[in-house]
Amino acid sequence: MPLLFIVQLLAVAAASCIDSECDGHGMLQVHMDNHSDGNRPDESGKADTKASVNGSTRPHFGRKFTPNVWAPKFEASADKQLQLECRGEGFVNCWTFFTAADPTHGYVEYVSQEEATELNLFKVQENGAVWMGSLVGQNQPVKVIRLQSQMRFSEGHIFVIDIQHMPTGSGTWPAWWSYGPNWPNNGEIDIIETVNVEDVVQQTLHTSYGCFMNIPHIFNPNCNSEDAHNGCGLNGPPNSGGPAFNKGGGGVFATKWTSTGIQMWMFPRGKIPADLAEDEPDSSTWGTPWAFFPFGANCPSTHFNDHVLVINLDFCGDWAGSVFPGGEKACEAFVTDPANIDKLQEAYWSINYVKVFAPESSKSITKSSKEKVLQKGEKMKEVKKEKLARREKIINGPDASTKSSGSGNPQPVQKSSKEKVLQKGEKMKKLKKERLARREKII
Repeated sequence: MPLLFIVQLLAVAAASCIDSECDGHGMLQVHMDNHSDGNRPDESGKADTKASVNGSTRPHFGRKFTPNVWAPKFEASADKQLQLECRGEGFVNCWTFFTAADPTHGYVEYVSQEEATELNLFKVQENGAVWMGSLVGQNQPVKVIRLQSQMRFSEGHIFVIDIQHMPTGSGTWPAWWSYGPNWPNNGEIDIIETVNVEDVVQQTLHTSYGCFMNIPHIFNPNCNSEDAHNGCGLNGPPNSGGPAFNKGGGGVFATKWTSTGIQMWMFPRGKIPADLAEDEPDSSTWGTPWAFFPFGANCPSTHFNDHVLVINLDFCGDWAGSVFPGGEKACEAFVTDPANIDKLQEAYWSINYVKVFAPESSKSITKSSKEKVLQKGEKMKEVKKEKLARREKIINGPDASTKSSGSGNPQPVQKSSKEKVLQKGEKMKKLKKERLARREKII
């Protein structure tokens, strides 16, 4: 084979790596779909589509390349429940600014911390909330922010985010989620994901083959559906996203990831549990989670490991662009048109905090448990006090507590029960001595 032809072939393969799956050395990986585990028939027999609230479906798009990022493993503290707090001026210390090309082909440019600050896309508001915006209508890809946690997490945590305002508007695609390395082999957990102006989020798992969630309202039980691009998901609670969520003042999303499964709650503003505000969450008091993805033979917990947390806002791309009227090109034209800047003024995040807690099974005790222990202790004290009072009454008689004086006023007893016992002993000794003396006299 001529050397020139080989060089040309390698050049084509390298160029193809831009939008295809490549190995760590940049070499194009070729897979036969009919041998891929991810293409095994769906056991439910249902179509592999991810439903959308407005009736559209998430299409089967190319591999969702989620780049591996190096992050140290988070080391939990055994003596406290609040493990990590990201808020106010310290919020930025929890994250890195992702600046690579968008893995889901959005019409965006993710900016660095320096550029985000310079463009006024990242700031802490007077009320302490963190504001993250977008630069639309510039006749170029939208400049936005994607944050990824500086630490990676595994099972044994509760992840909580308090959001005042969620991005919304035509072409938007906001998300709060997590993923592990070598996607999808270590899983992906989507807690918040919605597009355009939908008022409901979607909550979805993406895994390698072998994870099925046969739970109510699931779009597709196969979490590897469409090679994991669609996954297994369901609609979140009413008013959990978009304009309706923002109109209600936002709310809190809590996700509990343990060896038994992944549970998700959403609390509207005004209905947030007090124990969350006090940093001592007790999920047993929160009611039934909106979504519960159980682990077991249907889906081993080993499908999820070493996740980084992600907050991002995308525009157009594989989902928002595909359901936009007129398609991806129409979406790109809309978000870059200066005439539409006002129409996209709601495309921003306002976040009060992100917190990571240890689950209730840790060494730390929740407030409700402390209160129960204290109440039990007080009750035991009362019972003991009553027992002592009854014993005192038996020893001293019913009138032992007081004596009546001539004036009718009760007077305290002068001699204690101990003194009475001693006096009785002395009297017995005296009687015994007198008996011995009489006996001696007779003899």
